[in-house]
Amino acid sequence: MLLSFFRKYQALLAFSALSTGMLLFRIFYLVESSCDPWDFYACPKLRFIFLIWNTFLAWIPIVLMELIENDDGKLRAWSLFALATLFFPNAPYLITDLIHLRVQLDIPLWFDALLLFSFAYLGTVLALRALRLMHTFLSSRYPSRHTHATMGVILFLSGIGIYLGRVLRWNSWDAFVQPYGLVMDAFALIRYPFQHMEAWLMIVLFSALLACAYWVWQQELRTEQKSPGS
Repeated sequence: MLLSFFRKYQALLAFSALSTGMLLFRIFYLVESSCDPWDFYACPKLRFIFLIWNTFLAWIPIVLMELIENDDGKLRAWSLFALATLFFPNAPYLITDLIHLRVQLDIPLWFDALLLFSFAYLGTVLALRALRLMHTFLSSRYPSRHTHATMGVILFLSGIGIYLGRVLRWNSWDAFVQPYGLVMDAFALIRYPFQHMEAWLMIVLFSALLACAYWVWQQELRTEQKSPGS
């Protein structure tokens, strides 16, 4: 099973390794400034180390959806699908890490731009692959209109998840650790919509962009499958 996973996602795994390699190159070769040994987490060289953790979280939905393919249990399959939906926003969340681009002493701006873009692109592709697996899972169980409606809900919830993570700093596991606070912050968006206009703009735009990106990707796949040379 593990070998099959590596073969199926070898390109994405290679891209993940390349992006991580660029980050390690920045840490160990492009010396930004010296670090205070008593303040390891504030070390300037490690300012982008969080990208490794964010990438790990972005892979979780795909891993969970792949586990479903090897599981015949209905209850467990739906439990894994629910977990994949919960962790899904972590993939497109990588796009928001582009806000960390700054001019840094002794670090070429183009390098940091390329580094952050590589992780943002990786998150986008991981999100599209996860959406494809979710779509396949739903379409094998429900009619097309129900599948599309559910996918729309997932995309909308992902927009909310990205906002809660980027702006309010909630994490996916807070749904289990601090569910009350997470639910109340999400409910405040619905209860006071006019006080959260920027939040709704962010949610709607991220949801719409993800939906359009997935639509374009699906269209490209269908075109390739219908082409004479395929």
